[in-house]
Amino acid sequence: MCGRFIDPNLRGTEFEFADLKITPFPRRFNIKPTQEVYVLLGKELTCARWGLIPSWHKGELKDWRASTINARIEEAATKPSFCGAWRYGRCLIPAGGYYEWTGSKSPKQPHFFASAGNEETLWFAGLLSVWNDLRTCAILTRAANDTVTPVHDRMPVILDSAERDDWLNGSDRTDLGAAYRVRHHEVARFGIADGSHGFSSASPITRSIALANSHPGIGRRDRRQALRGRTHTVMCTVFDMAPADFQNVPDPLARADAQFIDQSRGGCCDRFKFGPHTKPRQG
Repeated sequence: MCGRFIDPNLRGTEFEFADLKITPFPRRFNIKPTQEVYVLLGKELTCARWGLIPSWHKGELKDWRASTINARIEEAATKPSFCGAWRYGRCLIPAGGYYEWTGSKSPKQPHFFASAGNEETLWFAGLLSVWNDLRTCAILTRAANDTVTPVHDRMPVILDSAERDDWLNGSDRTDLGAAYRVRHHEVARFGIADGSHGFSSASPITRSIALANSHPGIGRRDRRQALRGRTHTVMCTVFDMAPADFQNVPDPLARADAQFIDQSRGGCCDRFKFGPHTKPRQG
């Protein structure tokens, strides 16, 4: 199964947020079920709630109890919860990587999976269903190949460029994604909510950064107050960062958080840009 993944890095791609009609999330490194995720419908990048609810569901949102974050590609075409989306709601779900866990007892050991090649973004085969005007989605899974079986017996259906077209054009192939190669490594154990709202919540300074960046309604004065009380007023913007640049992060707790995120992404961390009275990012 695929139960946690990270947001893709879409900076510098054809889906640059400046050209889109959606408000980007602060980049999250531990997306959990029921959160909004990016989905690609044709050429449109939009958002959907992770956890598919079929259009025929008549109750309230809280009444839907089935686990529908994942759909087996071997069965989805005939399952009542997924068959409608299989026919009419195919989509792609971009990710920067995903997690699986090993161990029989808690705390289990997380492993981070990314492409074994040069691709920064993984494209999961997805199903989308609109329920009461709410877009919802599921990630397709399949039997794991040999790059995943040391950790888990299932994997997301990760598509190469040719398979993406096949999937979106209605192919009923169940071998999609079988040959996709990934790499994985162990990462430090983390909590259920760590990184799920954009940054690790391990330190007060990182909580302040998340607060100041994730709420468009917070004004400039309030942002500065949220970030006050340490040697520097700090603000975060997202750029690629080499591991050697960690030494430039002045606060030791924030530096530890940056290194945690770097481990989670397999050595390609987002830059934490620090400085006195850095101009706050609007929204």
